Amino acid sequence: MSKKHTILFVDDELSVLDALRRALHGQHDVWNMHFAQSVDEALEKAHAMSFDAIVTDVTMPERDGLDLLATLQGADPTSDIPVVILTGLGDVDLKRRALELGAVDLLNKPIIAEDLIARLRSVLRLKSYQDELKAHNETLAQLTDTAHRFVEDVAHEFRTPLTVIKEFASILSDGIGGEVTEKQTEYLQFITDASRNLAHLIDDFLDSSKLRARTLRVDRREHSVADLIDSSWPMLESRASAKRVVLERQIENGLPTVFADADKVRRTLINLAVNAIKCSNPDGVVTVSACTGDLGGIVISVTDRGPGFPEDEAQRLFERFRQGGEANRISTKGFGLGLNIVKDLVAINLGAVSVSSTLGEGSTFSFTLPRCDVENIVDSFIQRTAERAPTAMLSVLCLRRTFPESSVGELQSFGASVCHATDIQLPGQDGRSILIVGETIEPDRWKDRLIRQDEENRKHAPAGGVGQLCVEQIGTWSLRDARDVILGIVCPSKEVKCCA
Repeated sequence: MSKKHTILFVDDELSVLDALRRALHGQHDVWNMHFAQSVDEALEKAHAMSFDAIVTDVTMPERDGLDLLATLQGADPTSDIPVVILTGLGDVDLKRRALELGAVDLLNKPIIAEDLIARLRSVLRLKSYQDELKAHNETLAQLTDTAHRFVEDVAHEFRTPLTVIKEFASILSDGIGGEVTEKQTEYLQFITDASRNLAHLIDDFLDSSKLRARTLRVDRREHSVADLIDSSWPMLESRASAKRVVLERQIENGLPTVFADADKVRRTLINLAVNAIKCSNPDGVVTVSACTGDLGGIVISVTDRGPGFPEDEAQRLFERFRQGGEANRISTKGFGLGLNIVKDLVAINLGAVSVSSTLGEGSTFSFTLPRCDVENIVDSFIQRTAERAPTAMLSVLCLRRTFPESSVGELQSFGASVCHATDIQLPGQDGRSILIVGETIEPDRWKDRLIRQDEENRKHAPAGGVGQLCVEQIGTWSLRDARDVILGIVCPSKEVKCCA
């Protein structure tokens, strides 16, 4: 037996509601019908019950049908209820406004019962499909979440025994457990290398899982290129030494600072450099270099003198689960996640990744980072967004605290914890606020989410820790218009540096 649909009819004239009752009397077997004589009464019923459709008059005293429609659409529990507007007016602008606010259909008075029934059947059929799709999506989301949690749990469980293996291999290598022969030292190095490779693979799995679940957080700050490379260098030197590969670096003098998430840059550099070391023969050379790019950003490159790839294969290396050709498979065997993750991590840092390779001569993998000035950051952000979503709409929110002494750094940390990896944070002109720019057509919901998360955070914070979060909607623009508008908001003079 099919479900009985529940419908609310709203009109301030009791005679109209009585006429609807009589005209729809034959639908009592399939519809549960409720009636309200004002917007306030309708809203009270809508929050107390679950309706499959609402039919409302436009012209009513105090609050009209458009006010009811806007209020329903603005609240999560009622935003998906389809609303049919009844009007005796020939006002084209009113009808246009109703459709813009989210009305699914319009009917002119006087109402013909057969027309109303046919329209409602169509609306209810679509609502049933939407509810079914929503239920399937929720189930899929739960299954996806379960899968991601499983990957994370398994990855974390691997770390404990892996750490034990690495530590005991190190103890044996150091001779703490007794004298070690040259052959045993060689075998222990195999164990150490395999442990490092597995740790690297675990990091790839975790990054891949978080990227697919859109839970990978980003905290971009101002950094020196030399410092970013230095932070990875000891680990890379150890890997190169184990393979008897020479590791060199060439950093252009006077490079400007970059705007990036340091951890994502390190993961990218380590992934590319470790691959280059694996592809190199003993006594080979791997070079890490950094220089200014053609478009003003910074280019970091990793070059090896390994076997290289054919040109057509090199362009497919960044596909998920794609590995190099036969020349590299023996030394680089794995799950093929690394370079795909590199591509995603570089995009998160508002850059692009590329490869040039000559078969038999070697390869150069390069990625870009924006300079730490607002214009270059915004240009990079717009370009990356256009590549991913050419028709995107960008909204800008301004965040500040009620306590003037609250630091911008605290606001940045909060923003990094709640925003998506594709959003960016920029400095406010007053030096005490930040701007968050993100892809959305619903800035109201974005604003509400940030405020709710901040309220939850402050429940667990020390008394008097930080002031209440104030969020102001600045506006929403198309990609075509967003660049100049954002730059005009952040720094009319274009001389302000990015948040540090």
